[in-house]
Amino acid sequence: EVMTEQNGVVQSLDRALRLLEMLSEADDGFRLVDLARRAELPVSTTHRLLLTLQSRRFVHFDQTRSRWSVGASCLSVGANFQRRRVLASQALPYMDALSRETGQTVNFGVVDDGSVVFVTRVEHASSQRATASPGGRSPLHCSGIGKSLLAAMPDGRVRQLLARHGMAKITANSITDSDAFCEALRAVRSLGY
Repeated sequence: EVMTEQNGVVQSLDRALRLLEMLSEADDGFRLVDLARRAELPVSTTHRLLLTLQSRRFVHFDQTRSRWSVGASCLSVGANFQRRRVLASQALPYMDALSRETGQTVNFGVVDDGSVVFVTRVEHASSQRATASPGGRSPLHCSGIGKSLLAAMPDGRVRQLLARHGMAKITANSITDSDAFCEALRAVRSLGY
């Protein structure tokens, strides 16, 4: 295990977790060479990391299709996280009422490292299909739920988060200037979101 000198991160663990994150984003899994290329790692290193994760059931290898995907242990860990999010279960009745009142899908998320992590949602049959699944992430500055969460914070804290994590242009409507973004948050606050 190699530790980087700057921040004490164990390199092999960091790489393995990065592979796991990449696998979690792929519905169909990855072939070894494609995952290694995407992770910018040697194929042999990627394979050793995957075998280690497989031994703990965090990844699964489908031999018939030669594809790696997330394993059952991810569900166990995620379910434990979900159980600990008592607030989500307390929010469900309010989310359900809001969905019925507005005719829209309602998401519940938490701020995590410059992103919103979607914890749960209540889908409404007449609204468009939701794109974010529980466990999915979206940049705070590029999602309605992210803007709502940021609107509850003081502008100084918002500016810190934006400076640390950047404001990438994700869509044509993405706001990439912090002054303009804080002005948009004032509108969000005034509307009561």
